[in-house]
Amino acid sequence: MAFGSQNNKRRRRQRSANARATPQPIRGSGETLFRIGSRELLASVAVVIIAMALILLVWINVSRAISIERSELRARMEATVGGQARVLADEIHRELIGVEQSLRLLKLAVQAHPVNFDIKAWSEQIPALTDVTNDVFVANERLIIQYDTNPASVGLGLGANIGRSSGVTTEQATHDEGLIVGSSTEQVESRQRLSYMLMRLDHPGGWLVGATYRTEALAQLFAAASLGFNGMTALVDTQLHRVQAISGPAAANPAYDIGNSAMFAAMRERPDGSWIGPSALDGVERIHGFRQVPGRTLSVVVAIDREQAMQPAEAWAENARVVAWGATIVILLGAAVVLQIIWTFRTTWRLRQIVDRERTQMAAAQIELADTRPRLESRTTLLQAIFDETEMGILVLDSQLRITEWNQHFVALFEIDPEVLQPGLPLEDMLRGQAISGVFGVVGDVEGDVARRVAQLRSSDSGDVLYAGTGGRVLACSARNLSDGGLIVLLREATGHAAIVAETAPAGS
Repeated sequence: MAFGSQNNKRRRRQRSANARATPQPIRGSGETLFRIGSRELLASVAVVIIAMALILLVWINVSRAISIERSELRARMEATVGGQARVLADEIHRELIGVEQSLRLLKLAVQAHPVNFDIKAWSEQIPALTDVTNDVFVANERLIIQYDTNPASVGLGLGANIGRSSGVTTEQATHDEGLIVGSSTEQVESRQRLSYMLMRLDHPGGWLVGATYRTEALAQLFAAASLGFNGMTALVDTQLHRVQAISGPAAANPAYDIGNSAMFAAMRERPDGSWIGPSALDGVERIHGFRQVPGRTLSVVVAIDREQAMQPAEAWAENARVVAWGATIVILLGAAVVLQIIWTFRTTWRLRQIVDRERTQMAAAQIELADTRPRLESRTTLLQAIFDETEMGILVLDSQLRITEWNQHFVALFEIDPEVLQPGLPLEDMLRGQAISGVFGVVGDVEGDVARRVAQLRSSDSGDVLYAGTGGRVLACSARNLSDGGLIVLLREATGHAAIVAETAPAGS
């Protein structure tokens, strides 16, 4: 049996394939689930602004609290050194009054007995004077000591009697009456400057009585006061711009002339106030308290090391900063949690919408499937009956032109051994077997004949291909393309004019 073509009679008919209903993919699950919406953006911006405002408020309050703590501690320290300076100034004032009264008594005694005056016996009668002075002396008009509680100083010049001191007075007493506080000298052994307290006698003319003032109250106050390891007390002559006495670490190598220092300028500006800055004696940064000795050109300075004094405030500030950092971390974590809640809520809401939509679509699809299944089963049954009962031979091929389905009429019309047809058998193999077995007649080029027949089936969608069968029968073969790329081949006996043409065609055509 051989296939034949009828090119002049071929009719080109266009047929549309049945459209398949394909389910539409659910949109939005992957694209809009994490899309940034205006609500989330506004809420996130609000949370960030609130968090930043809270953090800023925390640090502003902490900075203000640190500033207040420092100011309060500084005020307490200034009040402390100011109070101690007041106590020391009052103590020195009382001692100076005692020295002045004692020297007045000494003046009267010397004027009553200028010759062979027993100063030692007299000093034992006034212990208040000797308690605060190193020496009590009487000097003539040439400033040569005539009487002294220290016998070794008799005959020496004024200024050489103070514990063999190396300094000398630089200013003489010129007042006619009253107490004169002269310039001071430095005691080498103790590096303590001692001041002269002088009073002029009425007679003998030009003679002086005097004493050296130790100001031991300075050392006693420094030992009793809580001024720290680097505190300082000093007695300053504001008229001479010099330090008269000093106690504390600054006494190791002090600068006594302080007239050009910032501390002395502050002392002159605020004689009973306080000042923070470098001490004129050693340059150490301190909190200073100034108090003027009443009625004298003397000023008391009490100072405490600024760094040491402010240490409690700095420790408090460090703890406050730690608390602020902790609050900042808590606020940031809280903001992160709130943002997470916002985004989780929004994402969950979107996911719920998507799930509800998918459930609705799935329910609709199930309803449609339930309605379609009976019709599909009925149509399938009908098609199967037509497939089995039709007189036409039917062969179904997939996109690879492999056999998938056939009916018994195709086996009978095509005169092929039923055992040869197997699902998955290539069309070329089936045609090659028929050509080799002689069903197509004498074929010189088997492969070329097989390729020609396959091409005819591929192009037969627009008409029938006729060929002569055994026993004088004429068969009409047509093929239709399927939507998946496969073919359905229909085989029937030709009738009428088509059969006549086929009978007159050459064999094997």
